[in-house]
Amino acid sequence: ANHQRYLAQDAAYKTVVSTAQQGDPDPAFKLARKYEDGRGVKKSYSKALNLYQVAANSSNTKKTANHHHAMFSLGFMYIHGNGVDKSRAKAREWWSRGAQLGNPDCQRDLAKFNLNNGKSEGEEKLE
Repeated sequence: ANHQRYLAQDAAYKTVVSTAQQGDPDPAFKLARKYEDGRGVKKSYSKALNLYQVAANSSNTKKTANHHHAMFSLGFMYIHGNGVDKSRAKAREWWSRGAQLGNPDCQRDLAKFNLNNGKSEGEEKLE
């Protein structure tokens, strides 16, 4: 039963990536959140990262908010080192992209990042 469930999840993962590559980031973003949090699927930062990147880089023909919410999530993963090496530069890059598109979360965290000399709020507690 578990094997069939994993096969179904793998098929869904591939379908979601394909959908995002065709311009709809919403399914990729939503599935990324599930993988990041381990809700309904086995927690996987690497799958979450990949799906967030696919959503953030989608052509976004539907003009959905999840396109730039994915950019915020990528910044968060990089600043905290969730499944990736910590990278302030990459966090800033993703937040800058999202901020340019008008995402208020990216704008807020980018401003805090810049005011705190490249550290996000609470990051000191994690180091």
